[in-house]
Amino acid sequence: MTVYATACLPYPAPQQNVQTLLRDLEQERQRRWEAEGATTSAAQQLHSYETKVCEDLTMQDAAVEVTSRLKMAVNREHDAKLQLQKIIGNLRVELEEARRQTESSREGERRQREAIRKMEASVTSLESQHASRQADVVKRCEEAQLRSAACGKEAELLRCTVRSLRTDVSQLQELLATREIKHKCGFA
Repeated sequence: MTVYATACLPYPAPQQNVQTLLRDLEQERQRRWEAEGATTSAAQQLHSYETKVCEDLTMQDAAVEVTSRLKMAVNREHDAKLQLQKIIGNLRVELEEARRQTESSREGERRQREAIRKMEASVTSLESQHASRQADVVKRCEEAQLRSAACGKEAELLRCTVRSLRTDVSQLQELLATREIKHKCGFA
């Protein structure tokens, strides 16, 4: 009769209850562990995104700073070039004046050939001074041309650098835009 009464009970045996409770407890632990892992992973991913955004902002600030410095350098180069062109113009005027003076001296020499023969010593001195001045003017003109050529090369180098930096800035801006889109999509 005891066996029959036990078999008719609607409740499961205590051993089954314990096993069911242990199984439920294990499943709950597993779910909690997975939830904690997902939370940790999400926090790490959020931290990674924040770090990337900070790096991108720093890179963008650096690109803006470099661009402004390059603009200032280009402006200074432009001012220097204008100043050199003015100097070259002045030197050309001086050279033309020296040529006119030379021509005038030669004309006076032809007109006063007889008087110059008598003053040969002083003429030699004047010719030496004139040659020295003309050589000095030519030397200054050549130096100005060399400086102008050097400035032209430097300006071309700066233009190439500006183009390169503009390309870098464009790439950085595109990268930043892509990352912002990915970032927004990640939160969506």
